[in-house]
Amino acid sequence: MLLLFFWLLFAAVVGWLAYQKGRSPFGLFLISVVFTPIIGLIVVVLMKPGEGANLKPGNKAVQNDDPTSIDGE
Repeated sequence: MLLLFFWLLFAAVVGWLAYQKGRSPFGLFLISVVFTPIIGLIVVVLMKPGEGANLKPGNKAVQNDDPTSIDGE
Protein backbone atom coordinates (compact mmCIF):
# COMPACT_ATOMS: atom_id res chain seq x y z
CA MET A 1 0.00 0.00 0.00
CA LEU A 2 2.86 2.36 0.81
CA LEU A 3 4.46 1.54 -2.55
CA LEU A 4 1.25 2.55 -4.36
CA PHE A 5 1.17 5.86 -2.45
CA PHE A 6 4.75 6.76 -3.42
CA TRP A 7 4.22 5.53 -7.00
CA LEU A 8 1.28 7.92 -7.43
CA LEU A 9 3.09 10.71 -5.58
CA PHE A 10 6.13 10.52 -7.86
CA ALA A 11 3.87 10.23 -10.92
CA ALA A 12 2.17 13.46 -9.80
CA VAL A 13 5.59 15.12 -9.47
CA VAL A 14 6.38 14.07 -13.04
CA GLY A 15 3.07 15.58 -14.15
CA TRP A 16 3.92 18.83 -12.37
CA LEU A 17 7.36 18.92 -14.04
CA ALA A 18 5.70 18.39 -17.41
CA TYR A 19 3.37 21.30 -16.66
CA GLN A 20 6.38 23.48 -15.83
CA LYS A 21 7.85 22.66 -19.25
CA GLY A 22 4.60 23.50 -21.04
CA ARG A 23 3.72 19.87 -21.75
CA SER A 24 0.66 17.78 -20.96
CA PRO A 25 0.72 17.05 -17.23
CA PHE A 26 -2.04 14.45 -17.48
CA GLY A 27 -0.31 12.59 -20.31
CA LEU A 28 3.00 12.39 -18.51
CA PHE A 29 1.22 11.43 -15.29
CA LEU A 30 -0.41 8.52 -17.14
CA ILE A 31 2.91 7.44 -18.63
CA SER A 32 4.39 7.48 -15.13
CA VAL A 33 1.54 5.46 -13.65
CA VAL A 34 1.45 2.85 -16.42
CA PHE A 35 5.19 2.35 -16.78
CA THR A 36 7.18 3.83 -13.91
CA PRO A 37 7.76 7.35 -12.59
CA ILE A 38 11.45 6.98 -13.45
CA ILE A 39 10.64 6.51 -17.14
CA GLY A 40 8.19 9.42 -16.96
CA LEU A 41 10.91 11.57 -15.40
CA ILE A 42 13.39 10.62 -18.13
CA VAL A 43 10.81 11.53 -20.78
CA VAL A 44 10.14 14.92 -19.16
CA VAL A 45 13.84 15.72 -18.79
CA LEU A 46 14.52 14.88 -22.44
CA MET A 47 11.57 16.94 -23.73
CA LYS A 48 12.14 20.47 -24.93
CA PRO A 49 9.94 23.14 -23.37
CA GLY A 50 6.63 23.63 -25.16
CA GLU A 51 5.09 26.91 -26.27
CA GLY A 52 3.23 27.37 -23.01
CA ALA A 53 6.24 26.75 -20.80
CA ASN A 54 6.20 28.63 -17.52
CA LEU A 55 8.96 31.19 -17.29
CA LYS A 56 11.42 31.28 -14.47
CA PRO A 57 11.31 34.37 -12.25
CA GLY A 58 13.19 37.28 -13.74
CA ASN A 59 12.58 36.26 -17.35
CA LYS A 60 10.00 38.16 -19.33
CA ALA A 61 8.30 37.12 -22.51
CA VAL A 62 7.57 40.16 -24.63
CA GLN A 63 4.89 39.73 -27.21
CA ASN A 64 2.77 42.64 -28.26
CA ASP A 65 0.24 41.96 -30.99
CA ASP A 66 -1.59 45.27 -30.54
CA PRO A 67 -1.30 47.17 -33.83
CA THR A 68 -2.18 50.47 -32.10
CA SER A 69 0.80 50.40 -29.75
CA ILE A 70 3.89 52.44 -30.42
CA ASP A 71 7.35 50.86 -30.05
CA GLY A 72 5.97 47.74 -28.33
CA GLU A 73 4.58 49.63 -25.33
